[in-house]
Amino acid sequence: MTAAKTFRTGPIAIPTAAPGEAQNLLSPPGAIGGVNAGICAQCIELRAIHVTNDSLATAKFSLFLGASGAAAAGTALIAEQSVRPGETLTFWRMLRVNYLEYITGFANAVNALVVTFEGQIGVGELWTTQLEA
Repeated sequence: MTAAKTFRTGPIAIPTAAPGEAQNLLSPPGAIGGVNAGICAQCIELRAIHVTNDSLATAKFSLFLGASGAAAAGTALIAEQSVRPGETLTFWRMLRVNYLEYITGFANAVNALVVTFEGQIGVGELWTTQLEA
């Protein structure tokens, strides 16, 4: 049995992007190393997403779950969410992000919004059993 580790990452600036594109904000690592040990894929159980507007104007953002740099239709976790100046929005979720999946996003204003992620990180299949129990 493996133990999941609590983590927090950020604050990370949510960048602007061209239509249909998004920037990578979060993805679990893969562990490679040792001798004849192969790859041990890790996953993240995301529990909270905090988005803060540090600017003087209302800004919007969108977050997606999927491929690297993608903002494909049907993959939005949070779409076109407005954040007022000085406001922090918190989204409480139980979302599993697997190895080679990405949380991507973009904002409509430069340097306006920052995101912080909180959750647990663990080893793929061993950890899955722990989550489903």
